[in-house]
Amino acid sequence: MPNFGQYVPEREGFVYNKAENYYQCTKEGGNQAKPLFKGEKQTQKVIPNAAYRSSESDCKKCPLREQCCGMKTNFKKIDDSIHKELYDKMHQKLTQNPEYAKRMVKVRSKTVEPVLGTLINFLNMKRVNTRGIQQANKHVLMAAMTYNLRNTSSLWSENQKAKPKWYR
Repeated sequence: MPNFGQYVPEREGFVYNKAENYYQCTKEGGNQAKPLFKGEKQTQKVIPNAAYRSSESDCKKCPLREQCCGMKTNFKKIDDSIHKELYDKMHQKLTQNPEYAKRMVKVRSKTVEPVLGTLINFLNMKRVNTRGIQQANKHVLMAAMTYNLRNTSSLWSENQKAKPKWYR
């Protein structure tokens, strides 16, 4: 599966130390700050991310603070997916073999996207108007069953011989 479009394999000016789980600032003229792992946090999409933060004392008096951290923040923030290793592995695979990447995009556009488009546009999956995860699961399950029955019935109507005996 191709990585999402906003994926950044490397942070500009920072090197990741995998053994000790922190980033190291490598910018010339900087204070060589170390954004350390501070724990996992959840994004708006409920996807857990690993949060890395440098100390204010490292970045507060750094001459490159405004370029790196911004005008108002006194420390560097880096958020990565908890599955960064898998994303990096896929990124490397896709950049080394562009033919494979094109083939994967074609496969996805043929298999996954039409199903999602049909579910969203024709089977009322733009919004799930139920309370609770169990009711939402029922809603998605019913939409998926409807999609599968539609496809199966269209196959039967094209080829009368393919109908099972109980259907005739």
